[in-house]
Amino acid sequence: MIEFLAYRPLRSAPRLAPLITAIGVSFIIENVALAVWGPEYVIAPDVLRAATSSRSARSTTSGTS
Repeated sequence: MIEFLAYRPLRSAPRLAPLITAIGVSFIIENVALAVWGPEYVIAPDVLRAATSSRSARSTTSGTS
């Protein structure tokens, strides 16, 4: 739908027009998502810190044996 409405009419346009359109479409998609799901943050688990701390804990326990 986005390609049909926004990009297909710009096929013969200068190269800068699709770039500006892409930025505008991204703003529209972002604002629609904010309107539908709201601005609340979803906190993801800190996988990198957990992997690093468990690796460091293993190295300190195996080094003292």
